[in-house]
Amino acid sequence: MRTIYINRLDEIFNKESLTIMLGNFDGLHRGHQELLKEVMKYKTYHALLTFDPHPLKLLKDPNFKVLDTIKDKEDELATKLDYLVVLKTSKKILHESKESFIKFLKNNNVKNVICGSDFTFGNNKEGSVADLNEFNLDIVPDFTLYNKRVSSTLIRQYLKDGNIRRANHLLGRPYKIRGCVSHGNEIGRTIGFRTANIEANEYLFPKSGVYFGKIKIDSKFYFGMINIGTNPTFNKVKERLEVNIFDFDANIYDKNIEVYFLAFIRDEKKFNSKEELILELKKNKEECIRLSKLM
Repeated sequence: MRTIYINRLDEIFNKESLTIMLGNFDGLHRGHQELLKEVMKYKTYHALLTFDPHPLKLLKDPNFKVLDTIKDKEDELATKLDYLVVLKTSKKILHESKESFIKFLKNNNVKNVICGSDFTFGNNKEGSVADLNEFNLDIVPDFTLYNKRVSSTLIRQYLKDGNIRRANHLLGRPYKIRGCVSHGNEIGRTIGFRTANIEANEYLFPKSGVYFGKIKIDSKFYFGMINIGTNPTFNKVKERLEVNIFDFDANIYDKNIEVYFLAFIRDEKKFNSKEELILELKKNKEECIRLSKLM
């Protein structure tokens, strides 16, 4: 699969007959996977078109966080598609007319368009699926679970609630955050729970608290205890992600690792003493080890 970055709608990257799925695809959840199944039914080249950064980051919230990055999408789609087309979001791109977007698709020999019924495009979302009927248009029905439409918005809410089980079910896989190990304040080392501090500013963090999960380092998986929070028992800091990796003692500073969330253990809490915190962490680790034996 080739990743193609598009900065202008007059760019051409493909001359073969192309089937393309359109959307933001934040999280590549099970609803998106239904679109992917439809794409693969066509005997053409296959592509997914997405936006980076997410349009909401430019239009509504500069602090908007994603469920996955372009790198994550590349990993997930590497063996499934011919192209990952990344439209580099800018105010100029977002203000292009719907006609310009349609012309872009035609210039790249798009024959079949796959999308959900709510897909919009062009300046002020002036374009809708009804404007794509000059292509062979395949509108995929909403995918539902728990009597709710599966969407990135719903997954975000489950993550913010700490409902990892439901978020993972909607994603079709464990929620993952990829980041670089950086130096922290090393408090964990002083209380017998050495942790790796993960820099992952692009991602949406789940609800503050303690989680059970697994950590991927150099293609090998380890179980561990994950903490998201502000360290309220000691000196309160900016929210951060830390992992206590079981049966692991190597130096991994400046290394990129992946953290997978498997179960919520408890809410973040301020303890009255260091000793009280240590006792609670021991209980939490025992629960994580119990869960690891069920895997």
